[in-house]
Amino acid sequence: MSEIIRGTTPTITYKITSDVDLTTLSEIWLTISDALVEAQKTYKLSKNEITVDNVAKTISAVMSQEDTLLFRSRMVQIQIRAKDTSDKSYATDISDVPLKKILEGGVI
Repeated sequence: MSEIIRGTTPTITYKITSDVDLTTLSEIWLTISDALVEAQKTYKLSKNEITVDNVAKTISAVMSQEDTLLFRSRMVQIQIRAKDTSDKSYATDISDVPLKKILEGGVI
């Protein structure tokens, strides 16, 4: 993920570098944190809210306009955590993602 622009609906895509079989994941959380306003949003994602590609080893989720408008700093941190069907837990590295502003706020 290269950047997030406030007020848009970006797709957050993570490349998973471990050998985990993504089809065995039973729960997935996406956490986005903005230190400037001490805002943090955690999404417990259901299977219909994400795209899991076991061949490309990616997990993707789309954020809403409302969610991206919550953030105010120039950088947010994003992490995915997951648990598989045998209760083994996984976490990605935390990624720093630039947050770009828009000229006029609000949902369109």
